[in-house]
Amino acid sequence: GMTMLVVSHEMRFARDAADRVVFMDGGNIVEQGPPEAIFGNPQHPPHPRFRIPDRAMNPEITQWDRFLDSFFKLEVMAKYLPSIIDGFLLTCHLALLVVVTGLTLGLFLAIVRAYEFWLTSWLIAVFADVMRALPPLVFILLLYFGLPAVGISMSGYVVTWLTLALVLAAFSEEIFRAGILATPKGQWEAARSTGLNFGRTLAYVIMPQAIRMTVPPLTNRTIAITKNTALG
Repeated sequence: GMTMLVVSHEMRFARDAADRVVFMDGGNIVEQGPPEAIFGNPQHPPHPRFRIPDRAMNPEITQWDRFLDSFFKLEVMAKYLPSIIDGFLLTCHLALLVVVTGLTLGLFLAIVRAYEFWLTSWLIAVFADVMRALPPLVFILLLYFGLPAVGISMSGYVVTWLTLALVLAAFSEEIFRAGILATPKGQWEAARSTGLNFGRTLAYVIMPQAIRMTVPPLTNRTIAITKNTALG
């Protein structure tokens, strides 16, 4: 025959699946025997860490009751609720900082690229392509574990903020640029015919229309980047 040894802290599983149970505490065997004897008439009281409510060991308990007992224990919820709230607030703070920084930088890069200076346009295009193609986790690991080798150390919070802000800036730059290019050429010509120079035309005529067109894709991108805060 075949003997299978299973180590588990789940008492219900041990009772239902095993034909012999060995109860250990601190590396020592406390009690052993068939499940009926161990759980029905134990010779030694179970350790508090492994004690479960009598109703949970009741063979007549329903699957729904077991589900509630496993995933919706009020005492466990109350114990970890403060930590969950702290994590939620940290996520909101980090996401807000990433979104503001990334969109601002992306808008600035899109405006600079609109002037079509070949060197700056080329550098911005390379930055956007690299940051959009590189997985954020790779960049986080590179900054967090690589920079200390050259004497630069940053906290996980700063590394996550910097990485996600640069990634969002790369995506938003391309989105803002697409909005600028999607603005009808006649808008440029009409504004220039009134005597506005390139900068004023871009600021007062083109960008308001471009930003309005970019709201849907920017919204999707900010939601996605908020989810990536879990990488930190």
